[in-house]
Amino acid sequence: MLLIRHAQHHVADEDGRLTELGKQQADALARALRLNPPAAVVCSPFQRALQTASVLELPLVVINDLEEFRFGPAAPETREMVQERTDLTLWQNHHGFPGGETLGHFQARVGKVLEGLVSAHLGGAVAAVTHSGFIDAALRWSYDVSPEADWATEAMLPHASITEIEHWPSGRHRPGAAHFTLVHRVGDICHLEEGLVTDV
Repeated sequence: MLLIRHAQHHVADEDGRLTELGKQQADALARALRLNPPAAVVCSPFQRALQTASVLELPLVVINDLEEFRFGPAAPETREMVQERTDLTLWQNHHGFPGGETLGHFQARVGKVLEGLVSAHLGGAVAAVTHSGFIDAALRWSYDVSPEADWATEAMLPHASITEIEHWPSGRHRPGAAHFTLVHRVGDICHLEEGLVTDV
């Protein structure tokens, strides 16, 4: 499973379209994936993810639950969230803004989506164009971190980066763990030239 963070977008708009730099990032990502194309592509419904995925020129399926953490209507505006890192005030599983989801619910949603993708694409590679928060939660799922656990870590996931995991829903070895996940790479940007690397 390739978990791809969307390319850079206009931060002023929560569902902003890609910047010119973001379009270049998406093009570089597409060139890299053409070397070993995934069997399927799924995508968040947000414009920044849809635009990134469309450059791959592969059939794609939109899955609403690939969305970023749902902060809700009481959360600060996107620009303030980025500048003040208000999101970091949420760190326990029951934390969330009024009208939005809690971190625990978010973690459970991400796990359910990933299990569904594994089941639907067993034995084949699937690329999911999504968001940094979703990928953080996916890494927690990979390491079997409970939705009840505190959020005390975060991965560096630049725009248009690739995080790759391989999952065995019934275990990798018969006497071993009931399920098993191998993390191949996190936030890989080897396909981006130095001038194309951004993380906010």
